[in-house]
Amino acid sequence: MTKKLNFEFKWGRLIEKIKNSEVQKVYDVNLMNELGFSPTSWKVWKPKFIEKAIITKFTDKMDDDRDEYHIINYDKKKKIWSYPKYSEEELEEYVAKNLN
Repeated sequence: MTKKLNFEFKWGRLIEKIKNSEVQKVYDVNLMNELGFSPTSWKVWKPKFIEKAIITKFTDKMDDDRDEYHIINYDKKKKIWSYPKYSEEELEEYVAKNLN
């Protein structure tokens, strides 16, 4: 009997793992392992996480009240998840490019 996975719970853990990693980059295989997926189930769930990452943006308040913008990226060639910083303009360009 397989256990039902909660997407939002796993998505929250994915965000936490990437944001809290020392260099804010995590190899795909490490993330799969840390989230408790098997290679078979990861093949099913990873595209959903990539899709969610494209449409989700994060705004972090800095100490000087500036906003810092982030999106979780997945580099398919390098198989790395990352949490890069964007300016507001770069963020808008990224979202427009990836939603079309």
